[in-house]
Amino acid sequence: MLRHGLGFLVLALLLSGCLPSSCQREQPRELFPADSLSRSIAEQIPADSLAIGWQSEGTEAHPLARPRTVAFGNDGELFVSDVERNSIFVFDGSAGTFIDEISHDEAFAFPYITGVRGDTLLVFNPDTHHIDFLVNGELTRRISTPSEDEIPRRRGLLYTAADDDHVYFKAVGENFDSYLARLSDTGEINARVSLDQAHWRHAGFLRTWDDRLLSLSFYRPVADVVSTDAMENQSKVDTLAFRGFDSPMLPRSRAFVQGDASQPPFLSASAVPVDDYLFVMNMRIGWLHVDVFDREGELQHRLLQRRPQIDREFSPVDMAVVRTDDGDYRIAIVQTSPQPLVRTFLWQR
Repeated sequence: MLRHGLGFLVLALLLSGCLPSSCQREQPRELFPADSLSRSIAEQIPADSLAIGWQSEGTEAHPLARPRTVAFGNDGELFVSDVERNSIFVFDGSAGTFIDEISHDEAFAFPYITGVRGDTLLVFNPDTHHIDFLVNGELTRRISTPSEDEIPRRRGLLYTAADDDHVYFKAVGENFDSYLARLSDTGEINARVSLDQAHWRHAGFLRTWDDRLLSLSFYRPVADVVSTDAMENQSKVDTLAFRGFDSPMLPRSRAFVQGDASQPPFLSASAVPVDDYLFVMNMRIGWLHVDVFDREGELQHRLLQRRPQIDREFSPVDMAVVRTDDGDYRIAIVQTSPQPLVRTFLWQR
């Protein structure tokens, strides 16, 4: 299944948590006090509908196989990484037209999108420990990422993110001192802060939000937050709780922490900051549910897929969000089940 053990392991651990469609029928009922408060908040927020946009499986010559990460470009493109084809798919973000499939040498392996910087797409290759900088599909430079002594030797989870000035790196593992780091232009760690909680709690993507770095969690409705400017001072990592995040799996989350469940429930596959909003994917059986929070972590909107066709195999793995010229928000998701697919929705304000 794995070449070096890091590429698909992120996906393997992500899916090892209990999904709403796979847990035991008899669920615990008790909640953490914070989760009980969130449930009360969510009940007071009416749901908005998401209009269905376009969807694509790629083309006959360029079929999606295992899409994993997704991001909007600054010129209207939508980039999708495929960790089975070792490539980046490019679509027109508004129309869904297939534009290109980008691949390079054998070192371009299990690609994960790090971010978009102007006309440059940054792509992390975890098995070969580097980030590629691509302009119009062409490789312009390549920097190393930490390896060997700086990452977990077994069951390692590695994530990257980028803003206009820096590249960031997260390494998480069992029996490993997990951390967030800022990398230099050549890939060395030049600032670092520790992530001190249990490794499962830190499993999740990295995102930049203006001057803050967000370390997401797949298994709790929170994000670790650190100022990007203060990282070199080894600042304390704060926690941004998503007040208003409600899920049928929250009782099981408490049961796991109490030692009464064998796996943490999988609560959120992705979150994306845009402007003053943080869009958080809230896992549900068969349809898309996105919660929208403000900068303080307070729920503002609940977005539900309009007239969903319930499919218990529906398995979204990442999300991208962009604001349109009309002031609406376009949401793109990639899924691996029931078939490899990229889909878009529109939140009309």
